[in-house]
Amino acid sequence: MRVDLATAHGLTPDWTPEVLSAERQILIPIASTFYFKVGRREAICDPNQVLMIPPGLVSRDRRLADDHVRAIIITLADDHLEELVHPGGEGLARFGDLTIPASHTVQRLAAALVRGEGEDGLTIEDAALRLLRAALGAPVARTETVGPRPLRLVAAVKEMLAQATEPLSLTRIGRTLGVSPVYLAEIFHRAEGTPIGRYQRRLRLTRALALLPETDDIAGLALDLGFSSHSHFTAAFRAAHGVTPSAYRGAPRRRTRPPRRRGPG
Repeated sequence: MRVDLATAHGLTPDWTPEVLSAERQILIPIASTFYFKVGRREAICDPNQVLMIPPGLVSRDRRLADDHVRAIIITLADDHLEELVHPGGEGLARFGDLTIPASHTVQRLAAALVRGEGEDGLTIEDAALRLLRAALGAPVARTETVGPRPLRLVAAVKEMLAQATEPLSLTRIGRTLGVSPVYLAEIFHRAEGTPIGRYQRRLRLTRALALLPETDDIAGLALDLGFSSHSHFTAAFRAAHGVTPSAYRGAPRRRTRPPRRRGPG
C-alpha cells in the first residue's frame, strides 16, 4: 500500500494532457474541488465524493480558478483491496463509477490522516486502511439517472458552491444558470441524493476539519464558512463529527512522517 498527500499548484481552468493511471487508486479530496474527465464522462470532485481510479484509466483534469487541489491518494493491490472490503468482487465493483459518496466518517478520517495523527509509517498505513474501509464498505447512496443537460447544471451548481464567497440562495443560483429554483432543487436532489443546502453544509463542515487546527478564532471561522453564529456552527459540527469544534481543534497532534507528495492523476 502507498499513501500520498498530493498538492497541485499553478492551477488552470484548462484541461491537462491525458494521463494514464497504471495502478488502482482511491483519491479523497481535502477541501478541494476539481474536474475529472475520462473520454466523454466528466465528474466534478469535491470533499463530498471519493474518486475511483481503476488501472489503465486515461484521464484529464482541470481545476477551478483561484483554487488548488489537495487530496489523499491511496494505492492498494487488488487482492488486498478485496480482502479489506468484500470478498467475491464487490469491492472492485465500486470502481464502475467515477465517484462514490463520502460519508462524514470518511471526511473525519481523511482530515485526521492529513493532520498526521500517528508516529510512524505503520500507523499511517493503519489509518489509511480505516479510511479505505469507511469509503468502500459503506452502502452507496441511491441516486436517480438524469440526462446530460441536468448533469451539467448539477456540475455548475457545485462549481458555484466551491467558489462562493457569500451566501447563495436557490433563486440566485437558478437565475445565474437560467433555470427555475424549483427545477434546480429537484434535479440536484435526484442526481446527488441530497438537497443543495445539505450538500453545501457538508462542504463547509469538511473545510472546517482542515482549518480548525490552524485557527484561534472559531467564531470568526464560523462566519467565514457561512454559518450564522458560533453556536450554529458548533451544533452542526458536533452533529456531523461527534465533537465540538474546540475539542477537535484541541486534540493532540503528534509528530509523524508525512506521506510522500506527488501530483494527482
